[in-house]
Amino acid sequence: MAQKKYTTEYKLSIVDRIENGESRNSVSKKTGLSSLTIKSWIDKKDQLINTLFEEARNRKKANRKKRYNDRIKELVVKRIEDGESVYKVSKELGIPYLTIKNWVIVSQNEKEPASEINIPDTSDVIISEEEKKELISYMEENAKKETPEDSMLRSIDRQNEEIAALKQQISELHEEIDMLKKAAIAFAKLIPSDLT
Repeated sequence: MAQKKYTTEYKLSIVDRIENGESRNSVSKKTGLSSLTIKSWIDKKDQLINTLFEEARNRKKANRKKRYNDRIKELVVKRIEDGESVYKVSKELGIPYLTIKNWVIVSQNEKEPASEINIPDTSDVIISEEEKKELISYMEENAKKETPEDSMLRSIDRQNEEIAALKQQISELHEEIDMLKKAAIAFAKLIPSDLT
């Protein structure tokens, strides 16, 4: 009897079910998979994730326009949320920087109500000069391939930079106001009491 061929995504969905608290025996009964098969998939989780990314890269070569499934998006966003830079993940996986950034924004919007979205301060972004040059070079090379989505994200980045600059100006104005208040108090103490 020929062995069934399961997709990498299906195997990872089974691993997720186990990691989310279902017992191996329960999943085995519901899916008809042997307990040993499930165990082997659990043991090979990292390898399965790498295979999933490799399959996506191969699809890119086959299709001009790359499509990513939800599982890949979820794994990439998790890496960013765990502290890896968008640039590093983009370079490592061959997924465009702006595509990943869009996934992160969408993920944040799904997790937070719109009124509570935090606009990242540009000072929170840590990127070396070498990475900056390489990113600029990469973006210039791919500018002709830019999608409307990428253009929108670029506009959002510019707006975020403007917001950060305005926040800085507001902070400086608050400091100036505090200094002027202190100066006014000091001058008021110098005025003789018979003049007031």
